[in-house]
Amino acid sequence: MPHADCIVWGTVGPHRIFGTGGQYTLLLLGFPLGFISSFVYYYLRKSRPQSTLIRSFHPVMFWTGGISWAPYNLTSMLGAVYASAFSWLYIRPRYLAFWSKYNYIISAALAAGIAVSSVIIFFATGLNEQTLSWWGNDAAFAGCDGTGCVLKEVAAGEYFGPRKGTFI
Repeated sequence: MPHADCIVWGTVGPHRIFGTGGQYTLLLLGFPLGFISSFVYYYLRKSRPQSTLIRSFHPVMFWTGGISWAPYNLTSMLGAVYASAFSWLYIRPRYLAFWSKYNYIISAALAAGIAVSSVIIFFATGLNEQTLSWWGNDAAFAGCDGTGCVLKEVAAGEYFGPRKGTFI
């Protein structure tokens, strides 16, 4: 069965989306911005090697940072932010040897713990047709996202999107 995105690309076509006057034409600026930012970063690193701000910044992490957070709300990632901030801002400056030796192991252990717990939860609830109702499971179905409520009414004869005849 084809993926839904493939159907959209095949039906609408990239020219209508990214072509002249397309809805997402500005997204094409990501290619030259990413290419240029790597050279700017390289120049800044060579010209100011002692700058902690430039050393702490990386263009690839900057440009892809939002992608990993995009489908989730803040409560899904906030625990990881607290753990990372504690590790980076408190433990690393005070206990660098400990941080250098154990930070990766602790990170891998936390990720493995999430994977193991998801397998246990699957076998505990998925095989027995059981459901768990708690805020982590129900948050995605609460509010207008889950119920499909109407926030704005459209006048009769009107619709959302480009006007008829402007698709080409």
